[in-house]
Amino acid sequence: MKPKKLDFELPKKIVWEESTYQPYYGKLIVEPLERSYGITVGNAFRRVLLSSIPGVAIISAKINEVNHEFSTISGVKEDVLQVILNLKQVVLKSATDNFPQIVRTKITGKEEILASDLFSQSNFTILNPYLHIATLNENVVLNFEIGISTGYGYQSAEKQKRDKIGVIPIDALFSPVTKVTYHIENTRVGQRVDYEKLIIEIWTNGGIQPREAMNYSAHLLAKHFSIVEEQQNLSHPIRELNLSARSYNLLLSAKIQTLSDFIGISQEKLQKIDGLGKKSLEEIKEIRAKLNSPL
Repeated sequence: MKPKKLDFELPKKIVWEESTYQPYYGKLIVEPLERSYGITVGNAFRRVLLSSIPGVAIISAKINEVNHEFSTISGVKEDVLQVILNLKQVVLKSATDNFPQIVRTKITGKEEILASDLFSQSNFTILNPYLHIATLNENVVLNFEIGISTGYGYQSAEKQKRDKIGVIPIDALFSPVTKVTYHIENTRVGQRVDYEKLIIEIWTNGGIQPREAMNYSAHLLAKHFSIVEEQQNLSHPIRELNLSARSYNLLLSAKIQTLSDFIGISQEKLQKIDGLGKKSLEEIKEIRAKLNSPL
């Protein structure tokens, strides 16, 4: 027996607080929600926003002829490990989906290297251009080869292959969303005051705007939920397709009992069913087309 569909109160107000909205911060208000749905929806969004929004990050670096991160470079104040830690903090944004990429830069005649110096000739936007990378003597020449890729979540340097001697893998935090909080308040609908208002606050590093991040996470959640719904529908019996009695009985005789069986069978196998004529085949073709699974 199918559960009876109830008239759930769905959100009618989904707005961003315009007075505080920035590329790095946004507050979204969603109301009304049925009781307990605030925490259900809020927690789902928070988890996806923090773990599954794609971003761009540095994944490796090669500096001069250095072989590993525990080395030092003559004329550079910081050791290689500190330079690598500084590179991990660079926040990048890219308009291309062509990854991975290598950015090569030669630094000479500078006392201080900033993040912007490393990417001045690249197609990347540096969102923290004044980030300190290293302090040099004026006569030092540094050649950087910086590997950049896209992904989501956290990627350990240990999972990367050392393809070349001197290429140092770097832990990458791809997520452009840095913090997400939510809280729930009561709100009124008509005479009832036990509905909920969900308030979600999102902070990013500028690699994505809060509105974009929210849209992406909503799409990702909906995609996962729709798969579950589709799988459940595929288990429904073929009697729900309103086939003619002859076509229905012929399919059952061939052990085609569920919607999954129905959309999975080929025309060649259908034509091998004893007694299934042209009229029944055309009927099945028509229904398959309506199910977006044409023969």
